[in-house]
Amino acid sequence: MINYNHVVQFQHIFWDEQLKSAKTVVDATAGNGHDLVYLAQHCLPGSTLWGIDKQAKAIEASTKRLHTECGRTD
Repeated sequence: MINYNHVVQFQHIFWDEQLKSAKTVVDATAGNGHDLVYLAQHCLPGSTLWGIDKQAKAIEASTKRLHTECGRTD
């Protein structure tokens, strides 16, 4: 069994490499916004970041987290 923290660390290492050149970033499962905040904090200036979820509750939670942790609501 893989430790959850190791999976998240691996995910961040992978993302960090991709975010060096990404102009458009999509989080297709916005959920509570944890990953969306990470991506927002590590993407290139001027990049477009999309957070998508089919649940309105997830969009609301992600928007709130982005506003709280990144000062962003758009």
